[in-house]
Amino acid sequence: MAGYVSTFVFYQALAYGGTDVADVLAAMERGEHDVTDRVLGISRTLGGIEILVRIDGGPLHSVGHFSEAGPIAADRQLFDLGTLEHGSVEVTLRMARGSWRLDEVALAHVSEPVEPVVLDPVRVEAMAPGSDDGLARLLDPDVHLVTARGDARRIWFEVPPGAHHRLFLDTQGYYYEWMRGEWLEEQSALSAATVLENPAEALRRMAPRFKAVQTGWKHSSGPAAFGGRTMKRLGRIALLVTLLAVGAVPAVAQDAVSVPIPVTGRDINLVLTDGERLSGELIDADAHRLLLWGSSGLREIDYARLTEVEARRHGFGSGRALAWVGLGALVTGVGMTAACSQVDGTSCGGVFLGMTLSWAVIGGLFAGSVASGQYQSVPMDPTALRPLARFPQGAASRFVETNRSVPRPPR
Repeated sequence: MAGYVSTFVFYQALAYGGTDVADVLAAMERGEHDVTDRVLGISRTLGGIEILVRIDGGPLHSVGHFSEAGPIAADRQLFDLGTLEHGSVEVTLRMARGSWRLDEVALAHVSEPVEPVVLDPVRVEAMAPGSDDGLARLLDPDVHLVTARGDARRIWFEVPPGAHHRLFLDTQGYYYEWMRGEWLEEQSALSAATVLENPAEALRRMAPRFKAVQTGWKHSSGPAAFGGRTMKRLGRIALLVTLLAVGAVPAVAQDAVSVPIPVTGRDINLVLTDGERLSGELIDADAHRLLLWGSSGLREIDYARLTEVEARRHGFGSGRALAWVGLGALVTGVGMTAACSQVDGTSCGGVFLGMTLSWAVIGGLFAGSVASGQYQSVPMDPTALRPLARFPQGAASRFVETNRSVPRPPR
């Protein structure tokens, strides 16, 4: 089965988000439930596939539900219909029209359980110059193999001799989705907000474009078959895959990245027991210490040395607020003065001053409120800090090696 609609919606939403996508993905990675719930709202609106069964003419009842946001790939699912001793069986699949492509629907008998034989890698060959083979990290469940752009490895397993074997690759990991420059042409804050806040309306607006690119799907499949700007880019997308588990097979980025947008951790302020104050990006937070990247490079700080931790909530401080207030005062004052001057016999000398003072009073209160909410206090323990880090999964070793003495560039 293949989720054509969900794949289209995913990449169209990326285009709408543009340069803000990295912030959204970072918030989801940190476990901010409100953001995750809003992002997945459009997937829930599309719905999945519900499996219903009627036995011997009885009522339909649900036995399972399947849903995922893409990709365009084969995916076989098995659902238990219960014990069927005799009589007729009617199976109904309920889904959104056009949202899924089913290659096969079949009944199968479940045999006795089979115990799989777990095979660890026996040899790894690094394809990219300068890369280690990574075999030790693949075999150690407590460490991760992290791949970067251009990395490729060929992994060997020893399959036991004898009868025919069915092979399954069990992997886990993370991957980074890279934006492309031409996608930014469709960046729209209003469309992105509609996807998050009103997914049903967003789907209605996407429907005409999706219909236009659907031509040719009956005779071919995959990104190469799609017409239109949105779906053509699926065939050219560059993926940097970072697979992080035993037996994980790294993938290779196939194309250059036009506009790399990094996923970063939260900016935090620290107060230490000796009174020292530090600021920077939270890179990692394990059971014993946190890793801060600031103007002097990377610093490891034990939790015992902390007296206060604040995490940045937004970048709209009092300075930016006052700048907008000043702009509003100028535009409003000039506009009101110009309007006043159109009325004969009216003295307009105090209009500009009055508008400026009004904006100053309201803006000052607003700026103070914004500034006070720019940072929030965070508990000084790894459970609270790890979701805010750049590497919440704890795979920061390569980053540390590269940036230990490098000052963090200004944002």
